[in-house]
Amino acid sequence: MKRLSVLICILISAATLFAQNNNFSYQAVIRDNNNHLIANQNVGVRLSLIRDIPNGVGDYVETHTVQTNANGLLTLMVGTGNVVSGSMSGVDWSGHTYYLKSEIDPTGGNNYTVTGVQVITGVPFAQYAANSNYVETQVISISNDTIFLSGGTNSFVKLPANGGVTIPDSISAFINNVGYITSDSIPTNISYFTNDSHYITSYVDSQQITLSGDTLKLERGGSVLLSPSCCALVDTLKEQIDSLNNVVALLQSIVCKPTVTTDIITSISTCSAVCGAGVTSPCGIAVSERGVCWNTSGNATLTDSHTSDGNGTGNFVSSLIGLTPNTTYYARAYAISGNDTIYGSDRIFITECDNFLKIDTMEITSCGGIGSYIWHDKTLTTSGIYYDSLKKNISGCDSVYVLYLMLSSLKVIDYDSNVYNTVYLGTQCWMKENLRTTHYANGEYIPIGNTTTLTSIYRYQPNDDSFTIPTYGYLYNWAAVMHGEASSTANPSGVQGICPDGWHVPSVAELSQLTTYVGQQSQYVCNNNSNNVAKALASTTGWTTNSINCSPCNDPSKNNATGFNLMPAGYYFYGINGFGQFANLWTTVKSDSSNSYNFYMEYDYGGFESITGYSGAGNSVRCLKD
Repeated sequence: MKRLSVLICILISAATLFAQNNNFSYQAVIRDNNNHLIANQNVGVRLSLIRDIPNGVGDYVETHTVQTNANGLLTLMVGTGNVVSGSMSGVDWSGHTYYLKSEIDPTGGNNYTVTGVQVITGVPFAQYAANSNYVETQVISISNDTIFLSGGTNSFVKLPANGGVTIPDSISAFINNVGYITSDSIPTNISYFTNDSHYITSYVDSQQITLSGDTLKLERGGSVLLSPSCCALVDTLKEQIDSLNNVVALLQSIVCKPTVTTDIITSISTCSAVCGAGVTSPCGIAVSERGVCWNTSGNATLTDSHTSDGNGTGNFVSSLIGLTPNTTYYARAYAISGNDTIYGSDRIFITECDNFLKIDTMEITSCGGIGSYIWHDKTLTTSGIYYDSLKKNISGCDSVYVLYLMLSSLKVIDYDSNVYNTVYLGTQCWMKENLRTTHYANGEYIPIGNTTTLTSIYRYQPNDDSFTIPTYGYLYNWAAVMHGEASSTANPSGVQGICPDGWHVPSVAELSQLTTYVGQQSQYVCNNNSNNVAKALASTTGWTTNSINCSPCNDPSKNNATGFNLMPAGYYFYGINGFGQFANLWTTVKSDSSNSYNFYMEYDYGGFESITGYSGAGNSVRCLKD
């Protein structure tokens, strides 16, 4: 005999029985004798309602053909099948116990197998409820947010917190004639209403609120007692503030102080610099004076050197003059508002190299007191050296001359008459621009190339574009940089190479000295990491932008705190590469027969460090003062 596994669920509700002529739901999961689901298949079903004893004859018998779903589940309504015998209306639920016998043919025919007999427990009560005439009268009452029933049973219903009880929008919704709304302009008794249309859909009552002691009072009655903590605050305010104007002034002094920003320092020379700044006032508070103050220790105030650049809000520019060469300064903007002076953040800068180097004097031993000094006869040579005579008028003596050599940090000049700015960092004086000469200091020409070679001397155009030269300088291979001189690891390197007279190509040790100095200055490093010096050395323009923290490309406007101004000229290796993303500076140190060291800066990296590279490739050059 074929055995079937059937899981049966009978769903019954009084509402279903009443509305659907005593019908109720039947569900079963059908499996074969191997416990496999019989899914998506027509199944034959015979159902019998048997009175009082489970093995009796059914009072009502019906059959169905039903398709199972993908889970082997069939669903049908008992009382809607093909009637075999009896009727559902003849089933007497009130005085008897009924059993449901189920028989299944999994092939969809009428070769049924008994799958179960079970007592029906829910139907008699539901049937009784559906057909009875029982009526229970209860009283409904409302207390606060709860509806109570009282009668044969006691129960309650909690009203929802959101919304609560709403005002009836129709007069017929009122159940008594008591005063409902007690505003002067609205009837206080329901009998005053003359129709049953929507009379009030919303109501807003404006009243004056006054504060008396610890109580808030409404104009037409009603009050709220304030908490003790609130009252203490009110008492404190009453003691400290005499008028509303004083309240406004106090809040403005706390919340609405002007904001002062200090921009980067530009146009740095031996004795002057330019500082941009800005003042904003979110609450319109007046600014009576603004400017920039500076000193050599930080957090300068108006007791230090300072400018006065008018008043009011907005951006402005200050000229910082009377500075000392080769000196680190701290500058910050300020604004005066009322009795307050508000300062911006410090900006750090270093003035340029000293312009003058005294090389010869004439000792005076037999004359009287010193008189006046008169400058004259300035001469510029083709090598970029200035010669000046300083005439000393000395009492009781003939005029004598002292010879000075002027090596101007603003006027370093190569053979091609290119002028370079310089910057002091620590004890080193650097060119702050990439070299762009086409000749050595002795006049020898440096040819331009389009290939890489270890021995031939070549220079290259960044991005293969001649318009880049004034800003980015040339790229040179290592042979061009060294000009036949030997590799040097010394500090100083002692290799003039491609540099003008009085300047030399840096060694690895000298560039390491630079990065160590910058990394030791907290104002120059990013995220307090001494290795993150790239932003302080990189230029503010030319870099591909990104969002990598501490890299030159992340907000380039905040680069170049040192004034070194390293441009991303890229490098040359069988074509132009890395323009806008890399800055590589040659050193004098050779690593092997084919490679030499250079210091590299990458657009998405915070460091500036040495790396070995092919000597025939083209990199930038920065010269260092002897």
